[in-house]
Amino acid sequence: IEQNYFKAAEWYSLASNLGRHAQSQFALAQLYFNGRGVPHDYAEALALYRKAARRGHAAAQYLIGAMYQDGWGVKSDYAEAYKWYSLALPRAAEVMAVNSSYDPARALERLKKKMRKFQIGQGEKRLKEWRRSR
Repeated sequence: IEQNYFKAAEWYSLASNLGRHAQSQFALAQLYFNGRGVPHDYAEALALYRKAARRGHAAAQYLIGAMYQDGWGVKSDYAEAYKWYSLALPRAAEVMAVNSSYDPARALERLKKKMRKFQIGQGEKRLKEWRRSR
């Protein structure tokens, strides 16, 4: 069939809302992030990535980290980026299966070089709080 981002957005939205399905939430977030079939909207992409991330979607966790690192739709926050990259790290193969350039280990190492010790400590604290709340 012919590729149609508008139809894809409809179906992903339905699956995301009805089934609370992490992969459909992630796919819909990707459409919002890139403005395909839906308006370009980083805030909506982030909200959907968060939903998928709460369900353990490692690539969503990685991309939330990237959004916080680079300030896409949010204020740049290295400690928050550190938390999200760290969450994605144990399942790096899953992340890189989505896009081979999405490497949580490399992203985390690059990020650490930009961070102060206090920021790393804050990132570790947020990571522990996240894991404790699960």
